[in-house]
Amino acid sequence: MDSNRVLLDFQIPIQDAVSTLQFAPLSNNLLVSSWDSILRLYDVDNCTLRLELTSEAALLDCCFQNESLALSAASDGCIRRSINKKEGKKFIRYSCGLIL
Repeated sequence: MDSNRVLLDFQIPIQDAVSTLQFAPLSNNLLVSSWDSILRLYDVDNCTLRLELTSEAALLDCCFQNESLALSAASDGCIRRSINKKEGKKFIRYSCGLIL
């Protein structure tokens, strides 16, 4: 195996298809959305799960707004904003309705 590769050892495997993988703009954090309705944030450097948030529907996409804010789009037509800060985590319904 190539010595430059990093293997992420998921302690709790993702149970359904992954819809998006997105690296943070300034860090080595990896945001993962999946059809099991869970948004996950991994610290790739330490191979740890930093954040896991459950949505009400399958997640179709995700992206970083900045280092501490992430957006996810779900199959129920909602876009949700997630706030990841050292003092805690929040899952905020940002906007619901028809996504074009």
